[in-house]
Amino acid sequence: MSDPAALAAILARTAGPAADPATIAWAHEGKGDLSALPDPHLAIAAAAALGNSRALLSVTGPKELKKAAAAALHKLKSRGVKIEEAPAPRAFVLGKGEEPLPARAFLSLPDMTGDMELLLTTSDAGGNCALGVILSAGRAKQTQHGHLARAELRDVWKQATARGDLVEIPYIVGLHYAERFLATGEHKHDWTHFLEHVPSALLQSARVLDPLANPPAAVDEGEDPNPRWMAPLGVLDNAALNHGINQMPVVVASAEDDAARDAGLAALYTETADNALEAGDRAALARSADLTAVALTFHGRPLGAAIVRAQGEAALAGAPGSAIEGVAMSVRLLLITQTQQRIQDRVAEINREGLEGAALEGAE
Repeated sequence: MSDPAALAAILARTAGPAADPATIAWAHEGKGDLSALPDPHLAIAAAAALGNSRALLSVTGPKELKKAAAAALHKLKSRGVKIEEAPAPRAFVLGKGEEPLPARAFLSLPDMTGDMELLLTTSDAGGNCALGVILSAGRAKQTQHGHLARAELRDVWKQATARGDLVEIPYIVGLHYAERFLATGEHKHDWTHFLEHVPSALLQSARVLDPLANPPAAVDEGEDPNPRWMAPLGVLDNAALNHGINQMPVVVASAEDDAARDAGLAALYTETADNALEAGDRAALARSADLTAVALTFHGRPLGAAIVRAQGEAALAGAPGSAIEGVAMSVRLLLITQTQQRIQDRVAEINREGLEGAALEGAE
């Protein structure tokens, strides 16, 4: 039986120890010498999973490999797969020396609002397709897909790799999370369209994949591994947040001195964070923390990933919001920024009233 991880890597065109480029080329395009590959039987299994009957029909020897290819063709026929001896039609023609473009995936770290970006691209006989997903509060917030020319797709990759918040992840891992967030719900249409360009066997492998089975090597995190993760506000109760915002000026106005003001604000932050999570969505917070931990892991920051994952586990265990750093930070920033905005709005209103009054006096 073929190694599922190696098979998935070949299907995803992810070259590495489990899937050498020669095996990938033979399974997808029928290029090269099957008998010279490190594991010819794995290549045959991959071609069968891709439905590449042309590659299987090209096997003429040795006898053992020809027999294995014939068995794979028989299974394809029994599944109703059309056996195609002629070259598969293509919507575009590769120029001289051009190779098929690889499927790639990128995942961002969360921004200050907790939103994350997942980008998938794939190429097949029908062309090149890209799918962008905005993930927020443990769910898909927005999706966009489109077809690109080869030059346009390369430009997308160039922009993605230039961004410090995005990191490339194994394509099959990207499929795993896209399937988890898009298989149901309002954005299913974009996902279904993208899947028209994804081999079914690869999707099945992605569904059962452990995304962190082969984590990347850690980079030097220095002396401060704290990821300073901000819990998305969408998982917290809006009524509790608004109550905290409204109480900010009351606390400040009633304080007799700076110490009393600071103590009152600290108590308000704690109360608001506790109430906002108590009436919020702990499961969604845990999902957001888990995906953030995955992003941090692929950014080479396992210590930061462990910190965020622990916060998600604490939320599921019933910890108060003020005891979960990501929740406490998010609540505090919201209350401070909203209070500053109200002050700015009030100053602008006073200035506007003053100008209007001056204009009336001048008119008299």
